[in-house]
Amino acid sequence: MISTSCGKTSIQAPINITGPYTTGTCDFQFFYKPSKLKIINNGYTIQANYDPGSYITIDGARFELEQFHFHSPSENTVDGLSFAMEAHLVHSNANDNLVVIGLHFRSGGHNRVVNPVFENVPDNIGEERIVEGVMVDATFLLPPVRSYYHFAGSLTTPPRTEGVSWNVMTEVQTVSESSVDKLLEIFGGNNRPIQDNKGREITLVNCPACK
Repeated sequence: MISTSCGKTSIQAPINITGPYTTGTCDFQFFYKPSKLKIINNGYTIQANYDPGSYITIDGARFELEQFHFHSPSENTVDGLSFAMEAHLVHSNANDNLVVIGLHFRSGGHNRVVNPVFENVPDNIGEERIVEGVMVDATFLLPPVRSYYHFAGSLTTPPRTEGVSWNVMTEVQTVSESSVDKLLEIFGGNNRPIQDNKGREITLVNCPACK
């Protein structure tokens, strides 16, 4: 389910995810490894740059995990419902096709990946901070049940490139209130407004729990 072209009509993200849905089959496999914790405030979000070698496959096609970053409140909504935080795991292939995995969070318990990021945010915009002795594993950002909504869209930060394959997990997880508060303190809210669905197809893919 890779959408690489949106045609002549501008198709942007985020969107309000709502039915009716088409249905699809699971075609993702995740091959994430631990990475050094490398954090940057790029002026739009707090981003963790990921070491090479972690990737997903979609119908056998490989997409490298480049980085993950955060928005609060959430950017994509579900049936009009917003969430405390949304993470985006951004992947690309040799042809610069982009695949984003979206994850929704409500305020709650400690998250073993999110908390270290917001405990070590660099002071200055554009400054990458490498946290010595700390590793993170994006595997632990993913929920046990990996069902997802799929749709075509764009990046939500400049340059807002279109032709992005969006895949937002249906299961909502938790992050600490302190992580949400830190992101809001830095940006005062860094979610892009909801964009017009423009009749685009949204596919609901039901996947079994991971092993």
